[in-house]
Amino acid sequence: MPQYVVVPLREVSKLAGVIANPTGEVVAKLEASWPDWQFWTVPRAVGGTLWCARRWDDPKRVLHARGPDELVERLQAELSR
Repeated sequence: MPQYVVVPLREVSKLAGVIANPTGEVVAKLEASWPDWQFWTVPRAVGGTLWCARRWDDPKRVLHARGPDELVERLQAELSR
């Protein structure tokens, strides 16, 4: 399973000389907080970014949300099942 390190955007920009992706930073934080889940985003032409998650051990059950906060709510609801 990949491991990610959360680094402030300004630090990434200084080190790499590029503009960092804030979505990637949020995904890394979600992965650190929810290690049993895989996270990704889907940019849509209409409706903004779709946030997605699924358990590593159950690829058929996928959660979708309009943002990271809503995704966390859905993850918490999933735990109470």
